[in-house]
Amino acid sequence: MRCDPRLAPWAIILPPLTGLSELIKPTTMQFTFKQKIFALLVASLFLRFVFFAVESGDSVSQELSPKTSYYGEDRLNTNPPPPAPVMTVKPIVIEEAVKLFHEQFNQTQFDAIYADAGKGVRDFQTRDAFVRKLSDQRNELGAVISSKRTYINQNIGYGKSTVIVADFQTVFANGESKREGFFWRIVKGKPQLDYYTVS
Repeated sequence: MRCDPRLAPWAIILPPLTGLSELIKPTTMQFTFKQKIFALLVASLFLRFVFFAVESGDSVSQELSPKTSYYGEDRLNTNPPPPAPVMTVKPIVIEEAVKLFHEQFNQTQFDAIYADAGKGVRDFQTRDAFVRKLSDQRNELGAVISSKRTYINQNIGYGKSTVIVADFQTVFANGESKREGFFWRIVKGKPQLDYYTVS
């Protein structure tokens, strides 16, 4: 049975279906209700396939297209990243500041530590709360026996001020080894304690 040329698109869309010539009557071009439903179903499936193919192509092309980074450069740029900032404060300066902190801690001079601390400590805690925290820590852990720097890094904080982050592994009198974390803000070349924690 020859297919009407007007039905050629349907013949392309539905080549694997058997009995197509029985469903479509090219001579009268009249369809039963079931045939219309079937044709709508096939057409919707075909359109979904077409839309899926178009969307997939768009996503692949977007993935392959160059993207702009935060620096306004092509993502495929092969230039090396900018170097890390050079430490403007020598680590020995921070180690000396930590050494003074430990001396004052051992002598329970918590008021002096608070007086020398920077704005970060003062904004975070009152003097009484800060002194109480260090006093409880001193009673629980004992005096500092030894301490060794395990990490140091320089960051640029708010107002483009230099902040030194340093970790120390510290042994206390009760035998426990704890990690101390210090944030030092450099003010006029002098480190001021900005944050302190023990874990």
